[in-house]
Amino acid sequence: MFNSLAPMRLKKLLKVFCASVVLLAATSVVLFFHFGGQIIIPIPERTVTLSTPPANDTWQFQQFFNGYLDALLENNLSYPIPERWNHEVTNVRFFNRIGELLSESRLQELIHFSPEFIEDTSDKFDNIVEQIPAKWPYENMYRGDGYVIVGGGRHTFLALLNINALRRAGNKLPVEVVLPTYDDYEEDFCENHFPLLNARCVILEERFGDQVYPRLQLGGYQFKIFAIAASSFKNCFLLDSDNIPLRKMDKIFSSELYKNKTMITWPDFWLRSTSPHYYHNITKTPIGDKRVRYFNDFYTNPNEYYYGDEDPRSEIPFHDREGTIPDWTTESGQLVINKEVHFPAILLGLFYNFNGPMGFYPLLSQGGAGEGDKDTFVAASHYYNLPYYQVYKNCEMLYGWVDHANSGRIEHSAIVQYNPIVDYENLQSVKAKAEIILKNHEPDSRKKSSKPKSYSKTRLSTHVKGSIYSYRRLFRDSFNKANSDEMFLHCHTPKIEPYRIMEDDLTLGRNKEAKQRWYGGRKNRVRFGYDVELYIWELIDQYICDKNIQYKIFEGKDRDALCGSFMREQLGFLRSTGD
Repeated sequence: MFNSLAPMRLKKLLKVFCASVVLLAATSVVLFFHFGGQIIIPIPERTVTLSTPPANDTWQFQQFFNGYLDALLENNLSYPIPERWNHEVTNVRFFNRIGELLSESRLQELIHFSPEFIEDTSDKFDNIVEQIPAKWPYENMYRGDGYVIVGGGRHTFLALLNINALRRAGNKLPVEVVLPTYDDYEEDFCENHFPLLNARCVILEERFGDQVYPRLQLGGYQFKIFAIAASSFKNCFLLDSDNIPLRKMDKIFSSELYKNKTMITWPDFWLRSTSPHYYHNITKTPIGDKRVRYFNDFYTNPNEYYYGDEDPRSEIPFHDREGTIPDWTTESGQLVINKEVHFPAILLGLFYNFNGPMGFYPLLSQGGAGEGDKDTFVAASHYYNLPYYQVYKNCEMLYGWVDHANSGRIEHSAIVQYNPIVDYENLQSVKAKAEIILKNHEPDSRKKSSKPKSYSKTRLSTHVKGSIYSYRRLFRDSFNKANSDEMFLHCHTPKIEPYRIMEDDLTLGRNKEAKQRWYGGRKNRVRFGYDVELYIWELIDQYICDKNIQYKIFEGKDRDALCGSFMREQLGFLRSTGD
């Protein structure tokens, strides 16, 4: 299947070859610095014995994926966009206003993608898609249900805290902590602590084999989709290592929602800013001219908010048109996926993320807040027209920590995400309520039904004159804290790194004289079911101070300082403010 790549037209092949010769020197320099001063890193010779063998056949797995990873290397993009050569988004765009008009014409203005980039990306996309099988290649490639967490470095310690919280909430399914390389393996974690929690280590280098995988030179966000592919589970619950579970989640796998939708995602704060080039030129997806939804309201008749004669390029939100991916964007701190159903999308997602930082990440986000892997999962499944459900209850920012290095501002410290089963039940009530209100409304016949004479470039009119439709009132605000159930506390900024928190005084308030909680007061502790912040610090005290466990990531750190007065004061403060 992957032994030979689909040939490009001779003209395009010659063009790419000539361009490659011209860009060889420049590209070599870029890659040299991108990969830390070396193009190929040799694999150290070592043997690591995992506590439990993989559930599926390793030889068959590697035979299949070595071929596919070869195809990824052969289809590496030849024209990384200059704006991302340093892998940084220097002009972050925050699109989060309801009614914001991100039309096709406006989205085309955000980033300039050169014709060479578009043509090359289109050809590489076609090559990959032609080789992706319609379903998984053999019966027992994946089995069972379980949780997957990407570890490595600080993330392995964060995973230990995460899994403890997972078990505290009553979840019993197994966990696989996926380590990028052999260097990330730590015996204490993998042989002692994780097995006690029904968790085991999976090393990507070992799982995929050493023939092709090391040449991919992955990093950062790219590891998540590779962890999903490498995991032995058929039904996979991906969790970020810093994402603390608050509830029992095992039941999601057996829910009717998951059985019907086969993938569940959670929203981010931001509107979708995907480039029209992604649809028109890369995936060649037909996009309709009419407005078919209002953000993620797929249920209200568009006549309530659509005049019918808007200019599709400038007067309709691009992602409200048929064929596009609906709003809102996806936050990838958690994801549930049936890998049998979504297997083609997983393979396409590998391609998107392998070519992510200087290709598909900017194509899908164009510098929108959170640019990275987060929208590759939905984009790949959308391309194959596969089902999924994205939670409607908008996520919530918790503010608490003080950024002493930046004028002492109070910053958001965590994201709260909500229970999809409860959310789906609320959706049924919301649809019924909106239908009754709109059905019983008698429009004022004196109001004109034609569109305004002019449209703002950035704002939409509230609704069609004569209609009472309000997305916020009838739909979005109907999913609220009172009728929803908190499920995750994504503690992402700063991450729970005890030595850094101590060294940078991050537990202190603005005047640095008194301590301050990161995740709110008593009201939030009631919502979450227990004092999460205290629980986390008690775990840190248990593993680092009481058990005196030596972790590679903490080598050279002052354990006596952490476990002395700092830990006593931190635990004392949290316990005294817990009621």
